[in-house]
Amino acid sequence: MKKWFYILLILSLVINVVLIFSSMDLRSQIKEQTKNEAVELANKEFLTKFFTYKTIKERYEGIKPFMTEQGYNSTLPAGIELPEDTDESMSVSSRFDKHIPFKKVVDEKKVEFLNQFSLTTSFNKIASTQEVIVRTIMVYEENDKNWKVDEVEFITTLGAPDA
Repeated sequence: MKKWFYILLILSLVINVVLIFSSMDLRSQIKEQTKNEAVELANKEFLTKFFTYKTIKERYEGIKPFMTEQGYNSTLPAGIELPEDTDESMSVSSRFDKHIPFKKVVDEKKVEFLNQFSLTTSFNKIASTQEVIVRTIMVYEENDKNWKVDEVEFITTLGAPDA
């Protein structure tokens, strides 16, 4: 009888150890999934703000919270101040749609994306749509506890624009 008691005790101990380790693994998987979702969301939010706007000024004001200072400065045309959007005779707007991201994790604080999407740009109310590929580099900023865009690079446009 004592023999069976010790066998059951050891068996229950082994089962408990296995359950503890599997729950620890599950927690780390949940943490990794949460981190993946956060960087993917930050990437998409940036692209949405950068490529969906009614005025140039709105575009640059909208992306600033999603970017590092280096990333923000890299999006500004060299030596040009942002327009005040007061000239209503010329209007530029844009819309971002059909986003397909391709992700490469460089390390735990840096992730690169190749983003393919449809971009409709209107200039003086004449719209054209193109498929665009843009590379974004996301970095995790400890002080903000957020993912931010550190670099943006236009790779190519696919096909001719629709008129």
